[in-house]
Amino acid sequence: MGDKVEVSDEITNSALNKYFSREVQLNLKDKDDSVDIAIPIIKKISEEIHRNDPRFCAQPTYIGSHAQGLKVQCADEFDVNVKLNDVDDLPCGSHFTPRYYGFNRPIDGELRTIPNDLEVIPSTVPLPNPENGYTYLEWRGRDSHLWQDDDLFMEDNLIPFLVNRHFRNLLCAAIRNLDMRVMVRKASKLRGPAIMIYINVPGHHEITVDFSVTYEDNTPWPDHISWPSKHQKWPTAYKAIQVHKAGVHCVAKKPFDWYWSFAKAENELVKDIDSDGGCRKKCHRVMKKLRDDFWCTSGYAVLTSYHLKNVLFWECQSYPSEEEWANDMISTRLISMTRYLLRCIDNYKLMQYFDETVNLFESKNEDHLIGIGRNIKQWLEEPEWLKNEE
Repeated sequence: MGDKVEVSDEITNSALNKYFSREVQLNLKDKDDSVDIAIPIIKKISEEIHRNDPRFCAQPTYIGSHAQGLKVQCADEFDVNVKLNDVDDLPCGSHFTPRYYGFNRPIDGELRTIPNDLEVIPSTVPLPNPENGYTYLEWRGRDSHLWQDDDLFMEDNLIPFLVNRHFRNLLCAAIRNLDMRVMVRKASKLRGPAIMIYINVPGHHEITVDFSVTYEDNTPWPDHISWPSKHQKWPTAYKAIQVHKAGVHCVAKKPFDWYWSFAKAENELVKDIDSDGGCRKKCHRVMKKLRDDFWCTSGYAVLTSYHLKNVLFWECQSYPSEEEWANDMISTRLISMTRYLLRCIDNYKLMQYFDETVNLFESKNEDHLIGIGRNIKQWLEEPEWLKNEE
């Protein structure tokens, strides 16, 4: 699909730059106000959670679009990792032993809430091995005084479902104890692995904060990943070393499996990505706004910012030279990235940049993706919205 689409000659550098200025660029005052509102609240909540259970770190780590300078229009979302404290270096690789436990009742599909009546119990039927991109954490002989209780374990495995539920309860207690219930409320449903809260302050738009619990202590890169490849020209060898040093971590995502997250590596990769004066971040941010305004009109959260970030990384690797990302190349790069995205949708396959065993579209509704593909194709052929930008 992507290579056969006729692209309108109205998608020009001038039109895209005007669209960026009008629709994409952050309002700096709004950004500063959002930071002034959200950061102290996040800090107080994190410290209160740590006070009640020191297994959770008091210092949050900021990741995602806000931390990477990739937000669009207004600063309304913050992504926060909460690290587990005082955890040994745990084996988390691709060699798995059978795990004989499960829930006390059947669960249909993905968990969208964390029921208090759902328990993890022994089972005679082993769990399936983790899918690509996932692992489990086995911790035998726990020496840390913080981790002597078995409340979050089964068969010496640290259970993400139990960790998330305990953290959710601590978060609710923190909001209550800090008397924040007037301006802070917890979301009733999960959004991915995160526990989400809403912050509402009079005179300012709503701010969402996603808390994700992570295991980070000296976590090695998974054995099967050989990034970067020998002949890869982007990023530079020095930057690749820094990305590796940033490391990976495991996020409590599925009920029994931890997700390999490259958020810190991505933070490092995005940092200074446009030190040559290029338009990489601008292209990504324009794509995010196009997604919101024109491509994803069904209301389903199918095409995510993370998908588009991986499209950016693949484009940077395919076009590594500075000249290909000069500011007068914004239309060329944006059209190229959009064609690549269309090919991925057509093949129902978008591979994670660091771990090519993971298809980021695997769990997405194929019909919804096809509909998005049609919208993108129509945008490339007839960008009516750009006529007012010229």
